[in-house]
Amino acid sequence: MSNIEKIVREAQDTGHSSSVLPAQLLMFWKYSQDPWGVNDINLKYIYANAAYYELFNINPKVFRIAGHLDNELPSQIAGFASHFHQHNRQNGAQGSSFLH
Repeated sequence: MSNIEKIVREAQDTGHSSSVLPAQLLMFWKYSQDPWGVNDINLKYIYANAAYYELFNINPKVFRIAGHLDNELPSQIAGFASHFHQHNRQNGAQGSSFLH
């Protein structure tokens, strides 16, 4: 099994929506030291890497970010969710793709 296949399988096991995320991006994000969080069109997270969990001081063994909105995260980021959602909806209305 290749490294990419392992990462895709791991993403599936942890609830990440690997069906919509290219395996190469999953591999890049997994090993990146930079925090990466990806939302779907409904603003629910479909992916967060280890650095993203660390940034918001969330233990991935206790809470899975995937499937939640910003305001549902057990972190101080929840207080800024309305700002993130407004920004994301504006970008979506303009037809832009975005990652945060």
